[in-house]
Amino acid sequence: MTLLPAVRSRDEADLYLELHPCPRCGSMEATWEEAPTVQGTRPAYRYSGHCADCGDRREFVFALPEGQPAPAAPG
Repeated sequence: MTLLPAVRSRDEADLYLELHPCPRCGSMEATWEEAPTVQGTRPAYRYSGHCADCGDRREFVFALPEGQPAPAAPG
């Protein structure tokens, strides 16, 4: 798990994910699940999934801007 700087939108998080390929095989493809979480006392959003090519588990946690509540889980 890697704690990242705050992202202001889902688009920023998606762009980050697209620019960081799998460290094991270099694939850009993954199916991401997303969920609100808390990192320490700060609201955050967790993206987790598996690489489409090698199957390695990948996870990123994005801190939300100060004062912004964690969004509801996607329906």
